[in-house]
Amino acid sequence: MKKPKILAILPARGGSKRIPKKNIKEFCGKPMIAWPIQTLQACGLVDDILVSTDSSEIQDIVKSLDVKAPFLRPDELSDDNTGTGPVIKHAVEWYLSNIGKPDLILTVYPSAVFITPKDLEDALDLLLESKSESLIACGAYEYPIQRALFLNQDKRIEMFSPEHINTRTQDCEDAYHDAGQLYLSTLDAVLAGLGEFSNDSTMFILPRHKVIDIDTPEDYEFAERLFLLEQQKKKANRIAIGTVQFGLDYGVANKHGQVDLDEANEILKSADHKGIDTLDTSISYGVSEESLGKVGVGKFKVVTKLPPIPSSVEDVDEWAYDQMQSSLTRMNLQTAYGLLVHDTSQLFGSNGSKLAEAMLSLKKQGLVHKIGVSAYGPDEVASVFQKFQIDIIQVPFNVFDRRMLTTGWLQRLNDAGIEIHARSIFLQGLLLLKINEVPKNFKKWGSLISFWHKWLEQNNSTALETCLHYPLSLPQIDRVIVGVDNNDQLKEIIEAFNPRNRPFIFPDISCDDELLLNPSNWSII
Repeated sequence: MKKPKILAILPARGGSKRIPKKNIKEFCGKPMIAWPIQTLQACGLVDDILVSTDSSEIQDIVKSLDVKAPFLRPDELSDDNTGTGPVIKHAVEWYLSNIGKPDLILTVYPSAVFITPKDLEDALDLLLESKSESLIACGAYEYPIQRALFLNQDKRIEMFSPEHINTRTQDCEDAYHDAGQLYLSTLDAVLAGLGEFSNDSTMFILPRHKVIDIDTPEDYEFAERLFLLEQQKKKANRIAIGTVQFGLDYGVANKHGQVDLDEANEILKSADHKGIDTLDTSISYGVSEESLGKVGVGKFKVVTKLPPIPSSVEDVDEWAYDQMQSSLTRMNLQTAYGLLVHDTSQLFGSNGSKLAEAMLSLKKQGLVHKIGVSAYGPDEVASVFQKFQIDIIQVPFNVFDRRMLTTGWLQRLNDAGIEIHARSIFLQGLLLLKINEVPKNFKKWGSLISFWHKWLEQNNSTALETCLHYPLSLPQIDRVIVGVDNNDQLKEIIEAFNPRNRPFIFPDISCDDELLLNPSNWSII
């Protein structure tokens, strides 16, 4: 089925009474209207976005967000008594006359800050499946309306529906109300002025925490607090668990050795409970994949990596298929989220094109959702970016190693829609060691390491907090991979992730010496 062309419209009046300038009032660091606009721009479903407003101030703000606000709506559509329907119809008629013809009209209110791209995707699916003319986002009443009360003229309690006086709450039929978040309608329904409550409307039910009417200062304060909590959960979701320790004794700061199965199970339980949904592993990480398969990772997005192609291999496509199938079997999965080339030099060798084609074939077969590479620096990234189409990339990034930022590659990859996973944020544990624990063979970088520890002391910050929050402070980075030796370490990381532990500033230190930044070089220092 051909994707319908969708025009999103945000009705944003400037004359809010109880919360002055509500639609552009700062909400968690941005004008409120910027949040639903950001969701619409990120969802990949909407073909165009238009704001209908009577305020030149709102008009200027949304234009700065790269959104159309081509007119100021007429006075007769700007008073307190004007409903949403006529405002949307006016905007659609302007669009038809000046730009083009959409198939569906998505109305989103500026205060719909809790709506996500997934909500929009689910709403569209529901409308198309139901073959309705329109859809309205609804919320459930918290208490059965059949047993609702009111005060009569004599200031005495009465029931709206006395026939339900003995009806148990669990026997009452569920009831819903307009959530005041979004509507989705066909073009014909909007032009005909049918309204969202026509007989041909369906209902898209939102969870309770997304149904907040921000109408008073108290509502606003509550919504902002809840939004911050939701944002915190999303940021926790940016943490990924590196599982090399599940298969090998790895890391200069590792004092516990390889993680056993019981401990691995506890780690993944804690990760799932905290909303961490991504695991990083590799076919080359010893028995890591086998351990994951025994513990069970069906709830997680698993990213694994191919080993180098043996020189004896003649059919690269068959080799890659066998490697992927064996990996999935070990992990007890039907498909993996990501498959990376562990060594990018393989892509530029004699079998490079065949390897790239083999990975694309695995993606087309549904054995993996995203393909990409694990790179060690900007030069590798540049070479891969110029020659191959990738969905995901893993790169080193930490307070010492900022090469991906300073060279502009973080932003360039982000602009290209490539998912970025930052690894080595603790520099294989070196950044977490106390200064007297740093091995002597790192004395060449003694002044850099001393500065790091002095900064931590002067700013009353821990190495863990700073190492974790620095990459997470950069929006271009989608996941930050952390390796843990035990469940207590993961709990410590989650606690360090708490916003109250975020440093206000980060140390102005960096290094370009690959001898230090690439742990594979440490054996020769």
